[in-house]
Amino acid sequence: MTRSALVLVGFYVAALGAVLHRQVASPAGIELPWGLVLAVAVIVPVALAADAWVRLGSAWVAIGWALLLMVQGYAPGGGQWVAGDALGWSFSLGGLGVLVCLVVFVPRLNR
Repeated sequence: MTRSALVLVGFYVAALGAVLHRQVASPAGIELPWGLVLAVAVIVPVALAADAWVRLGSAWVAIGWALLLMVQGYAPGGGQWVAGDALGWSFSLGGLGVLVCLVVFVPRLNR
């Protein structure tokens, strides 16, 4: 039950990130993707909390994250939640990259 809850948490965090990652601030004409940075940065505390709660919890969060990326093509109307541009690819690969690093470098196998 807890592992499926972590998959849902990963899916939820990815869905919120998919909405938020497109936010850009433009001070002095320079575009700063604060939404992308926040969407990828929020993964770290969520995955670390999952690791503290369940053995390999960050892996279960990563499954939920990847699940959102896989099912987005099946949205009603054929829409995409994450576009195929630089921000979209940065969100997808950045989020998965952070999760892979957390799964590999922060193992909690001694539980």
